[in-house]
Amino acid sequence: MKQEKSVADRLREFREYSVAARSGRLSGSYDPVADEIGRWDLHTKSQRLLGCVERVLHAMTIQGLYAIRTPKLQVEAVSRRVSCTWAYFPMHKVRSVVRNYGIRLRPSTRVLLILGDDGSERSAENELRKLIAHHLGHVLCYLEKPSWIHACPDADRAAKRCGLKKFIDAFHYEPFPEASITAKLERRRVSE
Repeated sequence: MKQEKSVADRLREFREYSVAARSGRLSGSYDPVADEIGRWDLHTKSQRLLGCVERVLHAMTIQGLYAIRTPKLQVEAVSRRVSCTWAYFPMHKVRSVVRNYGIRLRPSTRVLLILGDDGSERSAENELRKLIAHHLGHVLCYLEKPSWIHACPDADRAAKRCGLKKFIDAFHYEPFPEASITAKLERRRVSE
């Protein structure tokens, strides 16, 4: 019976693969997902979180993968026993999320994607994949147009354009009330 690799072993392999890809020492075909996860240098013990990240990234188009390959994006896996996957932007070192999770921001970071998994059955893998895909949509929106205000429907459209339709169609969020600023901005954008 084949023994499954530990999360630490898989993360080490991703990092080694990424270093080999950047130095041109790859033997075999190039895997952009393995390279991306290696570049993110995630530190997690959650097999489920790593599997969900891999599955979502494998569903993305190559254009989507290269759009998120930027020094402006920093991805952190949080080890606290809470389920929190969220994209924060614009990023600066005085944001409370940086202090709360003890994150060291790189100087080039403009978008912070927090990946979290509480390890309970409450947050099923499908829900976690939906959240990761949705928040990658927010990341894509911000990277494309940083000065705009991005609502959840904008993020869903961006994620669908990058191949994450199967995750997004199953994602449900509470839309903002019609009188909200998001609705006003959407009407203004449509009228322009």
